[in-house]
Amino acid sequence: MSRTKVLLLVTGLFGALAIAAAGCGGGDEGGAGGTGGGGTGAAAEQVLRMGWGAEPPSLDPGLATDTTSSNVLLAIMDPLVRLNSETNAAEPSLAESWDISEDGKTVTYHLTADGKWTNGDPVTAGDFVYSWKRTLSPELAADYAYQLYGVVGGAEYNSCEKNCDALADKVGVEAPDDTTLVVHLTSAQPWFIQQSAHHSFLAVHQKTVEQFGDKWTEPANIVTNGPFKLAKWEHEAEIDLVKNDDWRDAASVKLTSIPGKIVVDGTTRVQSFESGEIDALDGSGLPPDEIARLKETPSTSCTRRSGRTTTASTSRTSPTSTSDARFRWP
Repeated sequence: MSRTKVLLLVTGLFGALAIAAAGCGGGDEGGAGGTGGGGTGAAAEQVLRMGWGAEPPSLDPGLATDTTSSNVLLAIMDPLVRLNSETNAAEPSLAESWDISEDGKTVTYHLTADGKWTNGDPVTAGDFVYSWKRTLSPELAADYAYQLYGVVGGAEYNSCEKNCDALADKVGVEAPDDTTLVVHLTSAQPWFIQQSAHHSFLAVHQKTVEQFGDKWTEPANIVTNGPFKLAKWEHEAEIDLVKNDDWRDAASVKLTSIPGKIVVDGTTRVQSFESGEIDALDGSGLPPDEIARLKETPSTSCTRRSGRTTTASTSRTSPTSTSDARFRWP
């Protein structure tokens, strides 16, 4: 049985517009969907063995600042929009559409009605109101709170020292109903829709955060709403994700699980990839000379993707792991 060997190199560029990702990989000798012996059907279990580049300091969208945390979050959470891998244009995700006022200062997101948290609760526009104000709150002290400074009252609330509740009420984000999120901006910001693909704009489940405090992201406690679920987080050692069969677009997700070892040393991770121990690399901490070497390898090609994790493939032979290239990684 042949399998697709996937090299995943992710470089987080947390600028004003988007997360950018770079990927390298080779051609699939057997073609997409090959299972060996001329078969074309997908294997029942589609497994991608990941080499994570760091222990995530936090899987709280309001506190995460590193590449690995962002990559995990964008797999287990559902953003309002994702960015097209070729054009960088915003594409619907949890928001199925949006409107921008004539003066460019009001953005209205229309959420899909079938968003659902892993505990069964519906995902609502109110979840985003709570989450954005939480990220801006001076108590959380989020490093990426500035991502929301384009929202009316955001900077003032984030820097407040007194009367903070009153300033929170003035933050320009509201939910007139469960599927409508209205954002009032300080000025016309043509980039704002794309910017909202950033992990700091993700919603969190309010009851879970309030119940478990800073332990809410542990696997036994966490409630998420994306295509994968956090199955295991053995700190400093392993992060495993599994497909969320109840996700709104689960039929499009071909991977069934993403077991991942945390391997901080970049050279060791590359060696593990090349020896076939892992199928994909989170780009955090990879040595630049190793990336350059892989790019120059005749059997590999390089692509650039924005707003999502990127995969490219090269063929190897193994009785395990991914045998169908038609998987989806968010």
